[in-house]
Amino acid sequence: MLSMTRLDRRTEAILGFSLTALYDQVQADEPLFGAAAAVHPAHAALCEAEADATAQHLALMRLASRPGRVDEDQLDRLDEALARLEAAVDRRDRQEGRLARLLDTVARPASDRSPAPTATTRRERP
Repeated sequence: MLSMTRLDRRTEAILGFSLTALYDQVQADEPLFGAAAAVHPAHAALCEAEADATAQHLALMRLASRPGRVDEDQLDRLDEALARLEAAVDRRDRQEGRLARLLDTVARPASDRSPAPTATTRRERP
């Protein structure tokens, strides 16, 4: 699923190609390499969360705009819909943060990244 997110332009700039090309490659079952292999699952999760937040927002708006008398049942339904929207927005924000952190890591030059410790790495004693 591909939907618009606030990080799409940044993602494309870091990858060096469009998200449409990325998702076309995935749909064609072509292997992903490098940054694309890391970014795709995080972007897909963000798209899914964004779509869910939008769907919950629309459901709340439809419920709130129904004509008729507002009673306790209506207020309960609105409370439930608002709780679902809040949960969807929280999930979307967590996914957005996850992708943003990943993009920061991918965009940083390899020379700036801390090397992973290995078994042969020795700590120097002062």
